[in-house]
Amino acid sequence: MQHILKLSQEASRQVNQLYTIVTFDLAVAKKAYALVLQNLDTYGNVIVRVGSFNPLCAYMAALGKVM
Repeated sequence: MQHILKLSQEASRQVNQLYTIVTFDLAVAKKAYALVLQNLDTYGNVIVRVGSFNPLCAYMAALGKVM
């Protein structure tokens, strides 16, 4: 996880982007959130997003219960 975040930060630096935005599935995003929050001095410019797959599955499950 740390390696992926560092590679992403380096790619952002190369294109002069202030923030590094990474997208993971829910399980990996939870670990990434924890890592970023524990190391704000290193990963303070990293924005972790949850990909669209998990919210879509949750929506479909809720829709299935309604019907």
